[in-house]
Amino acid sequence: MTERWEAPFPFGYPAAAENAGSVAAPLLAGFSFALVGLIIPSPEHLRWPNLALSLLVASGVSFIASVQCGFWARQFVVTPDEIKLWHPDYPQGRMQALQRLHAACFYRWNGRLNRSYRAGIALLLFGVTFALVPPGDIGWLRGVAIAVAAGATLAELMWMAAIWLLAGNPTMAYDDQPDVPRPGVRARAVRSWPPLRAAARLFVPLERIQLTAEERSPDPR
Repeated sequence: MTERWEAPFPFGYPAAAENAGSVAAPLLAGFSFALVGLIIPSPEHLRWPNLALSLLVASGVSFIASVQCGFWARQFVVTPDEIKLWHPDYPQGRMQALQRLHAACFYRWNGRLNRSYRAGIALLLFGVTFALVPPGDIGWLRGVAIAVAAGATLAELMWMAAIWLLAGNPTMAYDDQPDVPRPGVRARAVRSWPPLRAAARLFVPLERIQLTAEERSPDPR
C-alpha cells in the first residue's frame, strides 16, 4: 500500500510560521502600542496625530490577531510518526486521513496568520511614516527619515502584491521548468504577464538547480 501523507512545503514552513506568530508578531505588536503611548501625551508634535494613532492601533490589533491565528495553527502541526505513536491501533489509511485533516486546518489558520501579519507590517510602516511628519516645516534630515519610511512602506506593499501574484507558484524548481501560473488559478492572464512576473520575482525569487543524470534516475529501492 502506498503511503500518502501531507508533507509541508517548504519543509521548514511550520517552524517559520511558529516563529512569526510566537516571536515576531508579539514584538511588533508591543512596538506599535509603545508608539501609541508616545503620541498620546504630545500630539502637538505631529501634523496628523489622529491618523498616525489610528494606523498604529490597527497595526497592533493586526499583530495580536496573527498571534491568535498562530496559536490555532500550531495545534494542527503533527508528523506521521507522532500519529503512529499516539494511535498505533489505527489502520494506515485512517492515520493518513487524520494527518491530512490536521494539515488542512494548519494551512487555513496559517493563511490567516500570514494575512494579519502582513497587514500589521504595512499599517505599522504607514503609521511610522505619518508620525514622522511634523506640524511645521520639514527639515532635510526629517525629510530623509520620512522618505526612508515611505520607501519601506512602498516596498512592503509591492512585496505583498508580489506574493499575491505568485500565489501557488513554486519558489524553487529543478532544471529549466517553466515559471508559469498553475492551471485554474484566478486572474491567470494578469499573473501570466511577463513584466509583472519579472517584477514579482525580484521580491519572491525562483531558485533553480540542475539535476545530474544520477539524480534524475529513479530510486532503486
